[in-house]
Amino acid sequence: MENQEIEELLREYQELMEIVLSKVGIYKRHAEYDDCLQELRILCYEMIVPFTSRETFEKQYPKGFLFQKLCWHVRDFQRRNRKIQAKESGDELLLEQLPAEIAVELREYFTDLWAALQQKEQKMLLKLLQENEKPLSRQTRHHYRKQLRKKFQKNEKSV
Repeated sequence: MENQEIEELLREYQELMEIVLSKVGIYKRHAEYDDCLQELRILCYEMIVPFTSRETFEKQYPKGFLFQKLCWHVRDFQRRNRKIQAKESGDELLLEQLPAEIAVELREYFTDLWAALQQKEQKMLLKLLQENEKPLSRQTRHHYRKQLRKKFQKNEKSV
């Protein structure tokens, strides 16, 4: 496709992109509206370029499928931004920042808690805490948290 055809197609899909943003709860007054809209334009451009004609693109990506793909992309973009902001915010509680007495108590508490866990539960906890190249699925994370929560609540009652 020529650049002129690509630009025309992007202009036609502009309204669809705006509908996608409103569907995921990002409106024009929202701070990241422009960023998300630009992400969608880039995604559409990257999807359009490999096709030789408009008809083949529209056949491969009907509006309903394209709409869903754009929604997923925006949600992924939001998740990535939240992770980056969480890392940059520095709200994490570090033992080094706490008074010495509290840090010692916390270390003892977590050491006792770790010792109370079975080997299988220790592996679950490590997998939850580590950021691997292959992240855990949402269902697996939920299952691990549910199992560990039961163990932690039992441990709290015995303390």
